[in-house]
Amino acid sequence: MNNFTKIKNLDGLTLTELIIVTFLLGVFMLGVTSFDFATKRGAQVSSSGSLEAMRIAAAMLQISKDAALAVGNQVNPGVIPCVPPWDGSNTCVYLRQDDNTPNDLTDNQWVAYKYNLSTNSLDRCLTLTTSGAFPACINGTSTITLQNNVSTIFNLVTTGGDFYLDVNLTTRAQPTQAFNNMTNPNHFTNNHVNLPAHSW
Repeated sequence: MNNFTKIKNLDGLTLTELIIVTFLLGVFMLGVTSFDFATKRGAQVSSSGSLEAMRIAAAMLQISKDAALAVGNQVNPGVIPCVPPWDGSNTCVYLRQDDNTPNDLTDNQWVAYKYNLSTNSLDRCLTLTTSGAFPACINGTSTITLQNNVSTIFNLVTTGGDFYLDVNLTTRAQPTQAFNNMTNPNHFTNNHVNLPAHSW
């Protein structure tokens, strides 16, 4: 005689149902993890982008300030873009600064800006001469005006009645790595810097 009675499944889950629920929970957790990673990565890129934007704005402000103080005239210009021998474009500029003797342009100091390829920076230096690609600094050292600099162009515009210094600066959070719109974008600014103390 068989005393076993068949147990009916009243409220429990079958093994198949448990496997399906486990699979769906795994997919859901994978989606949550991916979203969390994407959100953190987006915040990191946005943060580095904001930092680069502040750096490039501060550098442009410094250059504009020095350029506004540049003195000279058409015969003896006080704004001289230069082309280093290792580069084919105007990646440096000299800006003459008056030494409290407006009628004498021979005793003035110069502020020099140069794109430094080896350190990916824009360097600033006080000097007494405009000879050479980047002359010796008065105090022996230059200061970094802009970090993570990947491109700098200075052009003096004197045509069509215009007279200004055209400055183009480009930075990237990781300058030694390739440009990428999502993870390593370029930050670019251009400014036409007026030269109120310079006649032309």
